[in-house]
Amino acid sequence: KPFPWNYLPNKVALIWGAAEVAFISPLFAVLIAFNVGWYHICMYVWYHRYFVRCREAIPELIRSVSRPLGRWMLQDPRNHAYLPWFALLSFVPMLFFWAMW
Repeated sequence: KPFPWNYLPNKVALIWGAAEVAFISPLFAVLIAFNVGWYHICMYVWYHRYFVRCREAIPELIRSVSRPLGRWMLQDPRNHAYLPWFALLSFVPMLFFWAMW
């Protein structure tokens, strides 16, 4: 057992863990339910018939940027679909680090 718990009996650790779970579980249940509901709302909007133009235009807009960059930057231009993910996965963590600064 780690340092603070090696001086306490196992029942105390069990009660402490159960108390933490009892306190955190309702909060997480509400958060999960909210996120699932929000996901279904977003999917309803995304697949709505009035959103067809955006649903078709957004991927083509991303491809129209990644294809020329893929020809310019990559050895195999067929891998251009990975460039938006590279940009997203390198830019977003930098925003988090900047926000913590």
